[in-house]
Amino acid sequence: MSQHTLQTFSNLSTATERLFPETYLGDLLIENVDQIVIRFLRMIADDDRVKSTGSEAVVAAKKAALEEFYEMTMARPIRAPFNEDSINEVRAQHFDRLKQEAVIDLRMFSDEAPLDADRLADLEIQALFRRPDFFLSETGIVIADYGTDDFFPSYREFSCLGFLGKRLCYEEKSDQNITPRDSGFFKAFATTAMADTFTMGFGPDVFSTVRTHLRTTLQELTAKIETQTGVPCPSAEQFFDEAIVDHTKRWQTDKIVGPVRSSAGPSWLALAEIRVSRTESRFAASLN
Repeated sequence: MSQHTLQTFSNLSTATERLFPETYLGDLLIENVDQIVIRFLRMIADDDRVKSTGSEAVVAAKKAALEEFYEMTMARPIRAPFNEDSINEVRAQHFDRLKQEAVIDLRMFSDEAPLDADRLADLEIQALFRRPDFFLSETGIVIADYGTDDFFPSYREFSCLGFLGKRLCYEEKSDQNITPRDSGFFKAFATTAMADTFTMGFGPDVFSTVRTHLRTTLQELTAKIETQTGVPCPSAEQFFDEAIVDHTKRWQTDKIVGPVRSSAGPSWLALAEIRVSRTESRFAASLN
């Protein structure tokens, strides 16, 4: 079964163009990279140098933090099976659009600080291929079955981070075979993404979703008004940008900043009190 499983993942990783439209894969990459930008901007805003700096020097502090994040990212190797050609392909196809998204994110999440949008766009591309395990949502796939010529079942666990460009990013985590000597086993799965959501109360995808849905709603509303009144609004997109920036900032303050400050600390303390060995022993006892 092991050979069949590995072959299935290999085929899926290299056959994405036949399974998914190119436009879908492109939009998915843009969305993932945009979330990375938002996370970096939040990390820059939370940097001690930015917090302790007066208003007249906050831009310089943000630029210093950005360069430090860039150097830290470039110090990491590119995640296999990707390489420099993978990065160059994404840059050639999507850099202009990623730069536009970076400009919007700077206006919304960095108080319009004049950071280099080109540098920020390049950072997010590099981070996507060098730290996908940190920036992308992870999901697990477990395959347990009998092979064609197997007398005993076997088990394979894979970690999947989604598509990076046109390839599936995955890694085999563990395997286990039932044999005449090993009649069974149990495996505990840790859901890191759920723990992050529990402690932080939100994920970077929230920002992208709120912004996208709000713009669509405003566009539909404006179209109805223009149809009924017969008066076009040439500045509609500008008004949309201003409304989205204002709404997102207020939503961020009301729905995120307050709850996170009040719950993140206690949540981490609660998780810190959980002993893995104690949890495993209790789980094992419940099975007996």
